[in-house]
Amino acid sequence: MYYNTGRNEGFRINQFDLHSSLGFLLVNTAFQAKQNLTTLFQKEGFETTIDQFVVMGALMGQNGITQKQICQICCKNDSNLTRILNGMESKGLIYRQKGKDARSRNVYISDKGQVLYIALAPIAERYMNQALGDLSDEERGVLAKILLHIRDKI
Repeated sequence: MYYNTGRNEGFRINQFDLHSSLGFLLVNTAFQAKQNLTTLFQKEGFETTIDQFVVMGALMGQNGITQKQICQICCKNDSNLTRILNGMESKGLIYRQKGKDARSRNVYISDKGQVLYIALAPIAERYMNQALGDLSDEERGVLAKILLHIRDKI
């Protein structure tokens, strides 16, 4: 493809089809899955975001973990996670207590948060089973291995 710069010279770039690039497909697929699952939660009467669901999942079975640990588990930056936690705390889904270090606070899932997570988990599982369609267990394992490999490289 040739681009005219308005000067006497131009430049050529290789043809790049964004919509068929693997990066675009990965991001777009993740975005679609997130949107669809949020819609399913809402149809079932739950006003919970996927981000809140993921944080509840990280907290299930934990006896309080730091915000930094949640950031690592959920792949969120600190400012986004703070916003998510503030919303969850106002809904009574989590609570925070001072940790051993006066500057840190441990985050705990509340009883209400646990009940909500247990109600949402089967919806998420059904959705993923539907999304993965007729992929065999072996194909699902290969897909998971490939996605983990890509995640570790970026």
